Parts: sequence; structure tokens; C-alpha cells
Amino acid sequence: MAIIPGAPVVATNVMAVNVTGRTAVIMWTISRVTFTPEEYVVYYSLSSDSLTMTSEVLYGSDLEAVSVTYKVTLSELEQLSTYYYQVVSSNSLSSSSTAVLNFTAIQDGKILSSLLLEKLTRLLSYSAQWYTY
Repeated sequence: MAIIPGAPVVATNVMAVNVTGRTAVIMWTISRVTFTPEEYVVYYSLSSDSLTMTSEVLYGSDLEAVSVTYKVTLSELEQLSTYYYQVVSSNSLSSSSTAVLNFTAIQDGKILSSLLLEKLTRLLSYSAQWYTY
């Protein structure tokens, strides 16, 4: 099956992991490269209205690759600050962007992701609803 060149696909499975007080790893998956070369960059800032900082640029060029996961580390973050970010994919034809997401840089020494905390909270609330008869 031939691949028809086109706009890059939108990144999926986008998440912030290993968030600390000073760094965060942003991960995402690209289902396929539509036109080579493609560039992937994370735009981020403390304001959701103006994503002015950029990560390193990653490249995709294998037209046969399927579901490739990429990751970049954002550094020099401010502790206890909420950051907004999005992944932008681009090639010479066009670009595509994810929705703007966010994470909070935690206080150093406390490495508990907000996703894990949310799941634990849900689990505890469900556990409280179990009854024995």
C-alpha cells in the first residue's frame, strides 16, 4: 500500500511522566509518518494562551514505521508551577497540533504523578462504596 504524502498526523497518547520539581518528560506516539522528514516539538509555558518555550526538535523519517513513541525532557522548571504544553508535528506540507494539556511541577522530593494520584483517589472512593451483606 502506497503512502500518499499529506499533513502530519496528530500525536496521540500524549502525557507528562516522571514529573519532578525541575523536569518533566513529555511522551507521545505518532501512528505513521506521512511525508518525510517530519519534525516534532513540544511548545510549553506557564500560560495556556502563549506557549512560547520549545523543547528540542525530534525527527521522523521512516515511512514504514508504525506507532513510534517519542519523548523529550523539559528542564529548568519552577517547582509547584503548572505548565501548559502541546505537541506540534510538521512537515513541508503542513502541521498538526494536539490539544493544550498541563502538568504541575511538584516540590522536589515528592515524585507522585498527578495521574497516579487521580487513580488512587478514584480507587479509594470506589473502595469506600463496597458493602458486605
